[in-house]
Amino acid sequence: MRAFFSSSSSWLLIWDWDTLKVLFNLPINKEKVRLKLLLIKKPLLWEVIGSLIFLFTFIYRILYNSYNLFFWLAICISIGLLGGILSSLNLKMFNGNGRKRDT
Repeated sequence: MRAFFSSSSSWLLIWDWDTLKVLFNLPINKEKVRLKLLLIKKPLLWEVIGSLIFLFTFIYRILYNSYNLFFWLAICISIGLLGGILSSLNLKMFNGNGRKRDT
């Protein structure tokens, strides 16, 4: 299990390397960073989804001493799928400033 979390963290660092280059005083490719931001069309939505997953995990661990990995995983995947569905619906409340974005 530890190897899974190490590899997932590594993939997140690789995904965001173009943004993290500035920490090492390396030049960043602004076009790549802009394209990645376009992939995440509704950052507020994903912040809410991430907060929901965190709250579910926090409350679940407080309420139950035993840990059912499959139940937890199913709920977290369901919350993530809900975020994907809401993202594809182009809801105005998650567009940031209420205007339609250019894609």
